[in-house]
Amino acid sequence: MPTGPSRTADKFIVRLPEGLRGRILTKAYNRHESMNTLIIKALERYLDQEDKFEILLDALAKQAEANQSPIKKSD
Repeated sequence: MPTGPSRTADKFIVRLPEGLRGRILTKAYNRHESMNTLIIKALERYLDQEDKFEILLDALAKQAEANQSPIKKSD
């Protein structure tokens, strides 16, 4: 039995909604990837986008806060 990084990596069992396994299988097959590789890439992409979204929301909140502060007119 081969041993290596994939044999010692964390494992997590996921229950997939009906039809999702087939969609993953088809997409992985078309890309010549394993289902595992496709799922890992999708999760990484999702998490990266979430991080960027949080940064954007924080920046927008700071800008909105700055726009609500009173503006002093110079006489």
